[in-house]
Amino acid sequence: MSSCVIIFDVTGMYPYIVMGKNISPEMKEVHEVMGVRVVKFRKDKMGLIPQVIKLSVDAREGFRKLRLEAETDELREKYAGMEKSAKVGANATYGVMLYPPFRLYDKDCAEAITDAGRRIIRRLRARCLKENIANQRLKKLIEEVLYGDTDSLFILLNCSYKNTKAIKAVSEYLNNELKILCEEQGYRVDVEGKVESVFERIVFKYRPAKTHERSFAESISGKMVVGAKKKYAGKRRWVEGRGFVDEHYIKGFGRSDVSIYTKQTYEALWEAILDKASIDEAVRVIRKAWLDVDKQSWYTLSVPRGVRANFKEYTEDAKRGGHIAATLYMIDNLGIEYNPMIKPRAVRVKPKTLHGKERKLPDTKRIALLNGMTEPPKAILREFDIDYYEQAKTILERPFELLIISLGRQWSEATHGTRQRTLDSMFGEISRKKEEKERLDSRLEASFNKIASRQDQL
Repeated sequence: MSSCVIIFDVTGMYPYIVMGKNISPEMKEVHEVMGVRVVKFRKDKMGLIPQVIKLSVDAREGFRKLRLEAETDELREKYAGMEKSAKVGANATYGVMLYPPFRLYDKDCAEAITDAGRRIIRRLRARCLKENIANQRLKKLIEEVLYGDTDSLFILLNCSYKNTKAIKAVSEYLNNELKILCEEQGYRVDVEGKVESVFERIVFKYRPAKTHERSFAESISGKMVVGAKKKYAGKRRWVEGRGFVDEHYIKGFGRSDVSIYTKQTYEALWEAILDKASIDEAVRVIRKAWLDVDKQSWYTLSVPRGVRANFKEYTEDAKRGGHIAATLYMIDNLGIEYNPMIKPRAVRVKPKTLHGKERKLPDTKRIALLNGMTEPPKAILREFDIDYYEQAKTILERPFELLIISLGRQWSEATHGTRQRTLDSMFGEISRKKEEKERLDSRLEASFNKIASRQDQL
């Protein structure tokens, strides 16, 4: 929840890394050094991929020269478009090298590119630490790097999103440092990094940390988490090529296979966080959504997911859970003909109390709405109810818990209106009670000693 966050994009350096390291499949050499596999790229001639990239880079430089020499706005606009097209060509050639179906894809080449880029990004990130910034004005402007990946940095600035001069100064500093870092690695970089977007407020999505990630994970309310790659939501205020805007920009949060109720909750939550900048309002949104689950229809709560028509392609374990099991249950027990072109929509259920009536269907924890159904057949409605608690855990707790925790609130507070005691607070309370008891014991002992002393005097 910040006042000015810029996204500094550095994808333009990658084509130059490919050329600088001469990364191409036919130039690769693999050696073993002390039992370690080492990949190097020959420099005796230019590889095929670097040659292709160089064609685009040279064309771009030629168009840039023509643009700068152009005498009319019409010509300048024409050459600017051609320059941009050549730049896209260079980036696309680098990008396709990371795409496994590409005919010339090579895992070692892809890893060499991303590793080199990652090293530069890490060092650029370090140059944003206050102790590494010599310029006093920039030291005050650059607050911290909130997040970084292989091609961009999200940097919190100590200024308004409207302060274009300050943002430009930061961009120039980053570009200068980027150029120095690339030259230290032996890459001639002519393409500058750029400020891609400016946000007034931004929140990041977290996910539980895997075992190998725990060394750099954050602890939020007792949970070890890491930032999910390229998953964030923000109130965007400026975009390259468009200028000032006022819009929500959501990336990586909303999957297509979520319930309608989850989507509705996301919309209300973004309004609370991004427009109103109110964490309390965000908590109220989740609280209301949780309490209103039992007022929703089967269709609104159901979760869509694709299931293939040939069930033989699935393992036996896969058939025992989730959408596959729910789909098979409907086919096997109700004789429904399944249309795989329409995603099954799963709902958690629990058996009704039938008051002595005979059950005709076997027990299950999930059913599926097939072929565009808005509610289950009567046979299901007769014997099953929605398990609202389990469905709420699926469509509300899973997508929103870590988001609420990242805002500094506990999930129990959002859903039940109460704050759970953390271990720290619990042990702190125990420690305080122990100290109070020790003080009381000390006072009692002093009183007894005083009484004993008086008795001795008597």
